[in-house]
Amino acid sequence: MQVAAHAPEPPVAPKQHAIRTLAGLALARSLLMNRPMQHIGPYVVDRKLSEGGMAEVLLAHRAGHSMRVVLKHVLEAHADDPDFTGMLRREASVAATLDHPNVVQVHDFVEQQGKPYLVMEFLDGRNLREMLKRAAEKGRRLSPEVACRIVADMLAGLAYAHARTDAAGRPLGLVHRDVTPSNVVVTWSGAVKLIDFGIAKAMHQHGAELTRAGQFKGKCAYMSPEQLRGATLDHRADLFSAGIVLWESLTTRRLFARRRDIDTLRAICEENVPPPSSHVPELPPALDAICARALARAPEARYQDAGEMRADLVAIMHAMGWSASSDDVEQELHALFDDEEPAKAVGRETGTTTVIAEAPLMTPEDAGEGLYAEPTPPLARGRVTRLVLAAMACFAIGALGTAALSAILR
Repeated sequence: MQVAAHAPEPPVAPKQHAIRTLAGLALARSLLMNRPMQHIGPYVVDRKLSEGGMAEVLLAHRAGHSMRVVLKHVLEAHADDPDFTGMLRREASVAATLDHPNVVQVHDFVEQQGKPYLVMEFLDGRNLREMLKRAAEKGRRLSPEVACRIVADMLAGLAYAHARTDAAGRPLGLVHRDVTPSNVVVTWSGAVKLIDFGIAKAMHQHGAELTRAGQFKGKCAYMSPEQLRGATLDHRADLFSAGIVLWESLTTRRLFARRRDIDTLRAICEENVPPPSSHVPELPPALDAICARALARAPEARYQDAGEMRADLVAIMHAMGWSASSDDVEQELHALFDDEEPAKAVGRETGTTTVIAEAPLMTPEDAGEGLYAEPTPPLARGRVTRLVLAAMACFAIGALGTAALSAILR
């Protein structure tokens, strides 16, 4: 008995395909417009910016106002713990008093269904870790003058925070505890901001520090020896971390990160630190000296305050004729991400301060000796990039409507 073969389906004409895609987009837009807005306290959530092992970051605006803010929900696993929430609220209240051009502004602290949210300014740019990683991918380094300018601005923010006092003039004893390239943000206009003051301390006090997969590997490579030992910390622990950030910014290489956590700890506590000029011979010896002093294992042998370290760094910049300004930092950022258009930040349109979407925490594959990312030969990289972009474009044209619907209906 013969079985009739199924006739192949006629191909979809390009015009029909376009109509289907547009119809899907129209339906998705309709569903999106009719979806009830999510409110967290007085803030209306616009969209999720990122989600990692440590935090969920949302873009929002205050009801009745146009200025965008970031809502950061910290550590989901401990969100329903009133002790942790109380610690975070106290740290947020201190962070909210910090008012400096190189420190991100904390506006508010709100709770929604027992979940704590920090409300911060929204930065439009990239963090230093992303800049170093992109530079390595392009087979280049940051210019030394721009690297020094970024770290000098970061140190200005640290010096301000470390020197803060209460109303009676008593030192607050602020310690960031998490000075890493991921927490140094460079905006598209060349501003440099240190983020997440107070969060690491609240996590440490609650015993929640470094408990998630990948989080320890990303953070411990920037910790001081005394922090790894669990000793009482002062502001000099931040200066050790700042020394690592400076070293890596000058070389575009990882200093202490190793594939195994135990090897990272051993590197921080025992191994000799090579001068940055061993990788970049054109760097002046004075920069080697700054890194060596900042990275002294004994706190008393380090710089004793961030202002002193910054003054030495600025002096070298003047001696070398490096007059890097925020314009130079801006140009460097655009040169690194020349294939990306900066987002049109609401802040630019309204005259308010702009800020960021936080980058995800460092993943295990980012750790290890050597470069932030192994450089790809330019020809191969360009060809691969074109192929990937072509494939993505082909996929997006046919699947955009369906994908938008799926994302909403999930």
